[in-house]
Amino acid sequence: MNDLTSSFQSMLSDLIQAIPNVIAALLLLLLAWIVAVVAKNIVQKLFVKMGLHKGLGKTPMVRDENHGKSLLDSAGKVIYFLVFIYFYPLYWTLLT
Repeated sequence: MNDLTSSFQSMLSDLIQAIPNVIAALLLLLLAWIVAVVAKNIVQKLFVKMGLHKGLGKTPMVRDENHGKSLLDSAGKVIYFLVFIYFYPLYWTLLT
């Protein structure tokens, strides 16, 4: 019985010690999400302001300007995921 009690106390102690790292990782995840959304929006709006969707609409690989705009939206989504990949090692460090 004593071994079981000490085992649970040890497990509870480890869990309590991990809480600050979990909170820090969640805050870092929130920061990464904010940065990713901002970067995606900047890239998408910049591409549209530059008129890249119109230029893509004139190429043979794109049907029209709307199709070009959807391709540029996809590029923004790639930026979004790249930001999360960039932050991944930091999450891993905090949680190990």
